[in-house]
Amino acid sequence: MERLQELYEQLADLIPEDQIDHYMACGCTVGENYDKMEKRLMIIERAPQNEPSDDCDPKACSTCSSCGSCSGIGNASLNGVNLNGRDFTGAAAHITHLFAEVPFHKWTDSVARTYLYKVMPKKGRITREMMDKQKQLCEDIIFEEIRAYNPTHVLFLTGWSGVWEFDFPLQPLLKGESVEAVGGFENGAHALVSRYVIRDSEDKFVSDIVAAFRTLDEANQ
Repeated sequence: MERLQELYEQLADLIPEDQIDHYMACGCTVGENYDKMEKRLMIIERAPQNEPSDDCDPKACSTCSSCGSCSGIGNASLNGVNLNGRDFTGAAAHITHLFAEVPFHKWTDSVARTYLYKVMPKKGRITREMMDKQKQLCEDIIFEEIRAYNPTHVLFLTGWSGVWEFDFPLQPLLKGESVEAVGGFENGAHALVSRYVIRDSEDKFVSDIVAAFRTLDEANQ
């Protein structure tokens, strides 16, 4: 855990000192029941939500990959704690309910939640420069978060396009399906990458993700 905290502290170093008040950085939040779960699920979203910039159209921005859904910052901070559950797609609650058999209103207590890109401007879109600047550090942090919190299952709600540049142990599948890639980490965790945008019914998307995890579990029994 000490190594993970060191990596979190490096996030702030990526932000110019005169811009520190205009950025946020988020680490991993772990639910109070997570360690008690037989199936420990870590959910990875693409990036924290932020506020729209003054010229941002909330309707156009509601599903963009750059600045999230514009519903608010939550209570994220630069030390990698305190994420707001609203940052995560509504499908996450349904997936956790079916996969881990917990009540909908308890889903955030039962999972670990983190982000692929950790540093975001508080308003507006993230730049390609900032994405490139933090990519290697974010990759190191994801690996360390998995080591530290030891999930049995990892779900990337990022789409393959969100992770293909990272050196994660994932293999792409045919695009257009709910699951775009599968893999596994050194601790034995099964990993899935889902589509970033849910185009068909949420129920089908959720059932596809849960079924894919069950198939991986059965294949490794």
